[in-house]
Amino acid sequence: MPYAFHDYKIAGIERATLERWSHETGWEQLINRSGTTFRKLPEAQRADLDEHRALALMLEQPSMIRRP
Repeated sequence: MPYAFHDYKIAGIERATLERWSHETGWEQLINRSGTTFRKLPEAQRADLDEHRALALMLEQPSMIRRP
């Protein structure tokens, strides 16, 4: 199966794509909570995440998207 490399830090990601992935796999699977970017967030931003807030964080900081 062919693939194309996508650099989230440079190219970002479209909201529609991230929302589709969230509906297919769940936003909990998409956000990298163990990464440095997420851990550096203030506690108020990390606490009580829901899909809407998590997607907003990933759109703002694409490095929070979990990658293989």
